[in-house]
Amino acid sequence: MRFDQTVDADTADRAYGFGLALNTTVTGSSSTNSDFRQRAIISTNTVDMAGYSYTRSGLTRGPQAGVYSTNIVNTGATASTINAITGASNWASAYADTSDYAAGDLTITNATANAGTIELYSVPGTGNFTMTNAYAFRSEAFIGGANDTVTNMYGFYHGASSSQTGTITNNYAFYDGANALSRFGAVILANQASDPSGVADSSHIYAKDDAGSSEVYVRDEAGNVTKISPHNDAGEWEYYSVNKNTGKKVRVNMERMIRRLEEITGETFIESE
Repeated sequence: MRFDQTVDADTADRAYGFGLALNTTVTGSSSTNSDFRQRAIISTNTVDMAGYSYTRSGLTRGPQAGVYSTNIVNTGATASTINAITGASNWASAYADTSDYAAGDLTITNATANAGTIELYSVPGTGNFTMTNAYAFRSEAFIGGANDTVTNMYGFYHGASSSQTGTITNNYAFYDGANALSRFGAVILANQASDPSGVADSSHIYAKDDAGSSEVYVRDEAGNVTKISPHNDAGEWEYYSVNKNTGKKVRVNMERMIRRLEEITGETFIESE
């Protein structure tokens, strides 16, 4: 199906290439019925490999249950600007924009705007399934032209959360409920304005400005703060820690101390490369 249109962007109208609305009114309650599943759109793509293999690599290769693509072109001679494009937009919303939808209180236990599920399920007596790499969420960037530029590429980005009158109790940019291992390459720690507030059963690692230089700190649950990228204004290695309970600050010039120890013992402990 193809739908062509020519529109003026300076209009209040909304353009939908394909729209589907499923409106459901619930007439009974249940906590055990697993068959009640409202789905506005269900898309399945089943491929029988029939003993053959297809191993062409690439994130966009292979079967996909749903493909959403927003393509921007500019056929005009004048340079164009568009502020934002979205390949797929998923919302999990509760709203009452008119009195028609406002009556009783509403509690939602779990809300998922975008869910990625990797599932393997083989019937006993059939072949075993093996998946080498499973990504619930994955992002990549491809730069094709020599003069093409992407200024900032974010694999995951948590924007500022806003609350007009309500309250956000825990605002996590990333949360792993299963305590699985996390693997990163080089990690950039942006300077924080101050030491973070305490969180029960948790510690922090963060960066903050120290005399015009970004330094890495750790904070334990009790609030004790220790610098772990230890250099003073002169670039010397130092140990620096603050005890929250006593207010005691400890600053030891480790480099100077070891140099003195070298003078006393005649041994060399600091090796410069």
